[in-house]
Amino acid sequence: MIEELSTNEYIQQKLNIILIGASGSGKTCISNAFGVNACMERYRVQYIRLPDLFQEIEEAKIQGHYKKYMKKTFQS
Repeated sequence: MIEELSTNEYIQQKLNIILIGASGSGKTCISNAFGVNACMERYRVQYIRLPDLFQEIEEAKIQGHYKKYMKKTFQS
């Protein structure tokens, strides 16, 4: 799977990577490696922890900017 993801084909298909695992299992290290690999191919990258993402979405809803936030955050 890692070898396949290293081709950045998932980016061209407009897919995301979600890593799930126990604390200390290397999720951050692997996600950073995917990000660096994508940057080397001149793709834009965003790394965000799930709790932070949920907080940002909730704040956008409260401020009435939900659709704008989602479009800006998840556009290709």
